[in-house]
Amino acid sequence: MTRIVIGGQMGKDELRQLLEKLTAGKDVEISVKSDLDAAMAVKDNKADFYIGACETGAGGALAMATALLGSSKTLTVASPSK
Repeated sequence: MTRIVIGGQMGKDELRQLLEKLTAGKDVEISVKSDLDAAMAVKDNKADFYIGACETGAGGALAMATALLGSSKTLTVASPSK
């Protein structure tokens, strides 16, 4: 099973709904958490992926993940300017 946690400050529920549609019929567990709890879930091997939803793509969601997981395990997928 693939475990995905969603954190950040914006659009978490919408992102969860989209991921549920995209992964329908697959063995995927999706949950919504705070930035800290989401990053810690990955660090503690309780989740496989953390998707942070923030407006800039470089805000708190990414900063929390980078601080706890390291820059080699994080990236910005999209931002308003890209």
